[in-house]
Amino acid sequence: MNKRRILIKCPSCSKTGYIDASEGLSSMGNRGVIAIHVLNNTICPHSFVVYIDKNLKL
Repeated sequence: MNKRRILIKCPSCSKTGYIDASEGLSSMGNRGVIAIHVLNNTICPHSFVVYIDKNLKL
């Protein structure tokens, strides 16, 4: 499985950072959208959910 780095931005503080997403995750979304829970202290002190489409686009 190939991994793709995706640049995301916290909706609370606007800090940006990267998460690694596997292209294999795209097959898991039954509606074509994947929800990824970003835990606190991964990008910033906040915890939030990122929704990515089946092509791994925000």
